[in-house]
Formats: sequence, structure tokens, C-alpha cells
Amino acid sequence: MDILKVLLAFTDTPVPVLLVAGGIFFLFIGVGGQISGGKENASRKVASIIGVLLLFTGIAMYAIPTVIESPETTLTISADTVSMGSQTLSTATAVKHHELNLRSACGTEYVILANVPIELRYGGWIARGMELAKNNAEHLSVKLTVDGQVVIGQKQSVRAADKLYPGSECGSIDYEDGFGTYFVAYLDSLPPGEHYVEIEYSFDEQVTDGYDNNQDGVLDLYGPGALDTLRFTIIANP
Repeated sequence: MDILKVLLAFTDTPVPVLLVAGGIFFLFIGVGGQISGGKENASRKVASIIGVLLLFTGIAMYAIPTVIESPETTLTISADTVSMGSQTLSTATAVKHHELNLRSACGTEYVILANVPIELRYGGWIARGMELAKNNAEHLSVKLTVDGQVVIGQKQSVRAADKLYPGSECGSIDYEDGFGTYFVAYLDSLPPGEHYVEIEYSFDEQVTDGYDNNQDGVLDLYGPGALDTLRFTIIANP
């Protein structure tokens, strides 16, 4: 019965532990033990070699699973599954997060992968000249809602118009002496399905952007109060 208990205990013992224990046992024999027979020194050398092999094999079996089970996690998606507005993106490379430039010039529908972090760039506003752009930015507020929930974004510093919306390849920004600002917000992810985005501009006092876009001979004025609301749809594919 005692022998059976010992055998059962061995069956529950991890293999690396058995190998290390066996390695120590053979090393003990090789270094200081006694082996009967006519070739005692040769037998001790063999025992030492076996002990070293068992010991290192056991240690290696502890270390290797840690390396195998802890790979760097990246998400790789197939080509032609993501588009932004009128732009279809090649997605043969790994995607860590989406960067969406929400602009009317880029269309109103954006297709992305679900459950991937998202950086939303929105609320761009441009005025003629740096000083006027800074003045406009001080009085500008932009409300962002996603599926009816308000999302707080951060207003960016005023910069040259061609530096707005980094990475955008649609809707060229061509304003004479144009400077402006935009907002950035972050979403952890969006679940599969359609998601509805609204962007509402407002000014706390009347401003002009320094342009005459309707060509009536008078500089355009905006505010005080809310302007038209922009609406977008984000389709998150599984």
C-alpha cells in the first residue's frame, strides 16, 4: 500500500520536478556516491553526465512554456476590410487602433473593425490669419455625441490649415492664409453594428472667419449660438 501511494504521488508530480530531482540524484552519485563494479570512476562520470542532462532539461521545461504562452498581442486584419469615407484602406498590416478624421469632405460613412480603440479627430475650424484663428478658437465649442452619449474631446492648438487632420488623404484643405484648430477624442472601442455620430459647433459670441465663402462681398459671420449639426455613421464590422 505504501509503495502504491508513492507511485501515485509520482504520477501527480510535474515532469520538470521529476527531471530536476533525478538530475540532483545522479549528480550526488557522480560526485560523492558509491557505485559497485570494477569501473567506479567511469560510472561516476556517466552518472554526472546524466545528472547534468536531467537537471538542465527540467529547468528548460520550466522556462520554455513562459516564452510560448506570452506572445506580443497584435490584431491582423485582411485587406480591403476598412474604409474611411470614400477611402478604402489597405489593411494588410497589424492595426492597433483606428484614426478617424470626421470631416464632411471625407464623406459621412466610415467603416472600421469593431472592438479596436479609436481616435476621433473632429470639429475643425479655419480662419484667415493666425490671430483671427486664435480668436475664433477661444470662442468655439464643439459637442460630440456617439449613439446619443456625449464624448469629451480636447481642443488642439491653432496651426496652419494644412497641418489639421494629420494623415487625412481626402478633402484637401485649401484656404488662403488659413489657420485653425480641431478636437481629438478617444473611444475604447465600438461593438459591431452601426453607430451614429453628431458634431455641433457653437460660438459664445459672433465671429468672422475672415472669408467670404458665399461671395456676397461681406465677410461671413457665425454665432452667437449653435451652427448646423454634422452627422456621420460609423459601421463597425466584427
